[in-house]
Amino acid sequence: MASTSAHLLTRHNARPQYQQKGTGKARQGSIRNPHMKGGATVHGPVVRLHEHKLNKKERALGLKSALAARWQEGRLRVVSSLAMDRPRSALVAEVLGKALGVVGKKERVSALIVGGGADAAVALACRNVEGVDYIPQLGCNVVSVLKRRHVVFTLDALKDIQQRLKLAGVRREVRERRLT
Repeated sequence: MASTSAHLLTRHNARPQYQQKGTGKARQGSIRNPHMKGGATVHGPVVRLHEHKLNKKERALGLKSALAARWQEGRLRVVSSLAMDRPRSALVAEVLGKALGVVGKKERVSALIVGGGADAAVALACRNVEGVDYIPQLGCNVVSVLKRRHVVFTLDALKDIQQRLKLAGVRREVRERRLT
């Protein structure tokens, strides 16, 4: 969505169109005014940021809750690794089929694969499988977890994310130790 031009944002010269007296026409202030052709727009849309800042602990708690919900639903799986030397979509589909219990190719899969690092081959292979997203564990967030029906972690990614979520509340404990 684009912003409309307010009075000060229109590109016109500041000089008057014609002299105020002696022409017989009504006096005009500026050609930037809204009632003039090429002038400003009144009460038009304005681009604004509608972001809300969340604290680190709140974000970590949200991710813990989303992962716990997937675990309770039985939709969180762990595979040993997804290492591959070149991108193979068939291999990713086969691993997902075994992990999620999908039998036929006709069954639609909605899964998020969370990898241990930025593995380019796995990311490229997942792009070609419909309904499958790949993100490294550092990019794991609440929206991506809740967007897909199943979440598949590699073992390395699971260890890393467990460590990351444990460290979310460490700072407060360190401060409390200093005070005592």
